[in-house]
Formats: sequence, structure tokens, C-alpha cells
Amino acid sequence: FTPIFYDASEFLETNTGNKISRTALIRGSGHIHPTGKVIIKTNAILRGDLAGIKIGKFSIIEENVVIHPCIAKKKKDLKYTSCTIGEHVLIGQGSIVCAKKVGNCVEIGENCIISDRCSIEDNSLVLP
Repeated sequence: FTPIFYDASEFLETNTGNKISRTALIRGSGHIHPTGKVIIKTNAILRGDLAGIKIGKFSIIEENVVIHPCIAKKKKDLKYTSCTIGEHVLIGQGSIVCAKKVGNCVEIGENCIISDRCSIEDNSLVLP
């Protein structure tokens, strides 16, 4: 076990232990729910203004990751639906996630693109 050190001046820390980079672009912060000990690194983009995003405990969102809710077709209309990211999830640098659900204990590699309405099961590995 190797401790990870970081510059505390570059992150905001919430009362539940989430660490969010000051350079992360968070839209619709009232609809983004990190549940505890979540790390959102530099230049990550989270689009909570479109629909809700829930991020489970101990998840890490690496640099330059884009997360936005998926688009679902409802009758003749297109509508954004919420995105749920499980616990103990690592989303690699430069990835784009538009999934409806990412399960627990999932690792998404660098520069991966997860398309609309995808559902990634628990204990999965998505290779770059």
C-alpha cells in the first residue's frame, strides 16, 4: 500500500470526504450526487444540468473525463435520463461516459467511449 499525496489547495473537500478539483467543470451541481470519498480530478466535465448523476463511494474520476447522462427515446421525443456510477469505480483519463449504469468495482481504461444507454455490469474491466 503506497499513500497518494496531493496538493490540497487544488481540491475542494466536502463534508463527506469527496475531493473535487477546482478546475473540474461541474454543471448542474444540484443534480450531481457523489456519495462519499469520491475523487474528481482536473479538467473533468460532469453535466448534471441535463439530468442527475449519482457517483458511488470510493470512485475516482481521472483527468479530462466527460460524464453526461444518456439520451433515451420516449415515444417521439429524446430525453436525458439519469446516470448511475457504482462504488469502487475507476474511470480512466480522457474517457467519455454516457452510460445509464456503471456497476460496482468497474475499471474503465483510458480514452474509452461508453455510448448512450449502455449498462456495465459489476466487476467489469473495459480495456482502452
